[in-house]
Amino acid sequence: MKDLDHPLVAAYLDAVAREAAGLSPGRRDELVADLREHIEVALAERPDGGTTDVTAVLDRLGSPGDIVTSAREDEPVDVPPGGWHAFGPLVLLPMAGVLVMVHAVASLLALAAGVTLLWTAPHWSRRDKTVSTAVAVLAPLSAVVITLTIGAYGQLGPALLIVVMVTTLLPVGVSLHLFRSGRRAAN
Repeated sequence: MKDLDHPLVAAYLDAVAREAAGLSPGRRDELVADLREHIEVALAERPDGGTTDVTAVLDRLGSPGDIVTSAREDEPVDVPPGGWHAFGPLVLLPMAGVLVMVHAVASLLALAAGVTLLWTAPHWSRRDKTVSTAVAVLAPLSAVVITLTIGAYGQLGPALLIVVMVTTLLPVGVSLHLFRSGRRAAN
């Protein structure tokens, strides 16, 4: 138990507690208690228990910021019951893909609104937001590139089906993925 009184251990656990201020109080206390136990066990296995051993154990755990980031990913998220943050991206992102063939400015506005609502919504992970944004932006962009490339060679007819599929199916897939991940977060 005296190993936990080491100033480096106390400073490390305090830093984790400060970084974890955004977590629920129960989750923050559980995280600090788990780390305390892990440090105690790791230091008990060290013969010296001096500053070198303490530093090695803490370095192996990682930075307090990394630990809290990992804990945040595991924490359940309260999903709002509805509203634009929940449904706006699911509608606007595929709409942007379809509109690119009809009206570029309307497509750009729908895309901007959908991505903004996506990134301000609290119930999707950063990974979901990043992947969805990339696909939602790349689908209309790739459709424009395909259209321009094929149009330059004068054979747009059969390739139009590919363009329509790219601009609609990819954003629809993004919406389905967001819908499923949002439902998983709610459960």
